[in-house]
Amino acid sequence: MKRVIVHIDRLVLDGYLHHDAEGIASGLREHLAHTFGVAEAVRDWRAVGHVARMRAPNARIEHNTPPRSIGANVARAISKGMKR
Repeated sequence: MKRVIVHIDRLVLDGYLHHDAEGIASGLREHLAHTFGVAEAVRDWRAVGHVARMRAPNARIEHNTPPRSIGANVARAISKGMKR
């Protein structure tokens, strides 16, 4: 299996408190790492190849969602964006 490198240059978190940022980033990292651990997902992403810029669909986030769950929701949106 080849290595998959994801570089997120900027993650804009409008409307969230500064102290929630690390929890959101942790949830994002954990969910993306889990996604890349699934062979089918890696095949899908590898087929896309290099993407200079991607705009992911909006992530639905309910009020009072814990920061880690917010990150996981964003990771799912990124995964959906790569399949387009």
